Parts: sequence; structure tokens; C-alpha cells
Amino acid sequence: MNKEKELTAGLASSSIKGNTFKSSKERMVMSHRQGNHATVYDIIRDPSLKNKDIIRDKKEQVFPFVSGSHYKGEWQGDEKCGYGTEYKSDGNKYEGEWGGNKYHGKGTMWIKNPKTKKYVRQYMGDWAYGNMEGEGTYYYPNDESYRGQWRKGKKSGNGRYDYTNGDYYIGEWDKDTQNGVGSLFYKNGNVYEGLWMHGMKEGPGRFFYASTSKVYEGEWTENAPKCGEYREPTDDEMERFRTPNVRKQNYTLPGLELQNSRAVLDFSVSEVRLDASERRGLATNNISKEALDNAKQVFLTSDTEHTGLVSIWQLHGVFMELGLSLTDDDIQKAIIEKMF
Repeated sequence: MNKEKELTAGLASSSIKGNTFKSSKERMVMSHRQGNHATVYDIIRDPSLKNKDIIRDKKEQVFPFVSGSHYKGEWQGDEKCGYGTEYKSDGNKYEGEWGGNKYHGKGTMWIKNPKTKKYVRQYMGDWAYGNMEGEGTYYYPNDESYRGQWRKGKKSGNGRYDYTNGDYYIGEWDKDTQNGVGSLFYKNGNVYEGLWMHGMKEGPGRFFYASTSKVYEGEWTENAPKCGEYREPTDDEMERFRTPNVRKQNYTLPGLELQNSRAVLDFSVSEVRLDASERRGLATNNISKEALDNAKQVFLTSDTEHTGLVSIWQLHGVFMELGLSLTDDDIQKAIIEKMF
């Protein structure tokens, strides 16, 4: 018994001096991956097994796990953090910065071609918590590409999209579709610039015809022009024309014989916008078409000079037909605000 006590005491003393034994907390810290590590492999359940719980059957031994992704790079607090490369189980790989076990910072996603076994870039740019976020370029399998801003893995903000047919779009995006102000440059030299909604031309816009050097300016609905003016370009607009890939056609537009042409166009645009707002369900208190037609007639009656312009003091009747009240004080206030 004395020898056993001496041996136990000796072991305890040596463990304290040489720090041989560690507490459970110390052992946990030591087991954490920290700093640079060699390749670390993950395993996943074998998707080919129907019964995920069996390890062996009567015929042969079954191991229910297969090799998953593997990672080589920096760690912090047992999490991928810093710079590293992950080879995914599907053959693709990510190379770049990490934070909290997620793609975070600058990085590139590579896709492995199943035929050539070579890697091609899919996305290179900014990441945030595993999603494409910030500035980045995405390369699509059909050779199209997008370079611009991203949010939560979707094209959002300003960016440029190049199509396989040679067209390209520069402008605003929201959740992977053109939404806002943008320009579409066609391969044949034509250009559209204006508003977009859900990937379609919607609202006011201008179309520049490269072959004729003419401009159509008007209202668009679901990618189609609804009403507008086909005219000669201004000096500033001439700079927007591109070299056409079709035969150039030069001709002079005939004069317009319609009285109050500007007023007619403005009312037509109002009708298109009214129809569009009702179609989208954007407003519940829209002005009826009947009231709009009545207001149009009142305006045309007031326009005795047939110029498409009337004095602000002549708009009482127009606003009354629209169900709006406009007092002399309101008019005076509007004039003063316009002056200053």
C-alpha cells in the first residue's frame, strides 16, 4: 500500500511539473483547428443507400458514408476563416476568402467540365455569408456574362449583361431582372434607353434607329411601343447613334398636319399609363377613362390658338372634370414656387 501511494504521488507530481495531463477545456481547445492546416476531409451519407441506417447486410459489408468535400486553408476557432480552397463533392471548387465557415470576401467559384475535366470560372468577385454580394462577374454556360452588383446571390443594382447574339444591356437590376433605368444596345446598331420593369420595356423610353438616324420617343408597355413621336434627333441625341450593321437609309420625315398634336400625344400617353397602372394593380383611385376624355375636350376647347398650351388660369374646368379642386390661391402658390 505504501508503494502504491508513493507511485500515485509521483505521477501526480510529474504531471504537474511536465504538464502531462490537460483539463477537458484545454483538450477541447487543443482539438480545435486553428491557423493553417493540411487538407481536411468531410464525409457524407452515401446517397446510393436506400436504408441509411444499415452498416452491414447478410451478403456484404456496407459502409454508409462516402467522401464529401475537402478543404485546405486557414482556420480560426475551429471554423474556416481566412484564405482557403474547398473541393466540393460535385467536383466544383471555391478558392478565396472565408468567414465563419462560409464564402466571405473575395473569391472565385470554379466549375469542372465533365468532359475535359478542366476547371472554368463561374463567378469571381465579392461574397457575403455564402452568397454572391457586392461586385462580381458571372459566366453562364451559354457564353453570356454579367458584370456588376449582386445582392443575396441575385443581380441587383447596376450592371452589364452581354448576350450571345451580340446585344448587351447596361443599367439597373433587381432580383435577376432588368428593373429601373437602363439601355439595350443591339448588335445591328439600334439603341433603346428608358425604363424597365420585370425584364421588359415599360414606361417612357427612346429608341434610336441606326439605319435611319431617327428617334422614336414615347410610352412602352410589355416591350412594345404604345404611343409616341417618331422624329429627327437633337444635336445631343446624335452622339447616341452607333454604326449600323444594316444598310443606311436617309429620308426626311413629312410634316404633321394634326392640330394640337402635343396635346393629343400627352392625352394618349396619359391613357396608356392609366391602363398600365390598372393592369399592374398599382392604384385603386384611378381617374376613369370617361373623366379623362371629358378633361381632354375641355382642354382642347380652351386651346383656341391650337398650340397645345393654355394658361394655368384656364385649367379650372380640366381639374373639375378630373375630380380635383384648384383654387386661385393654389394657382398663385404654384406660380410663386415655380418662380423661386
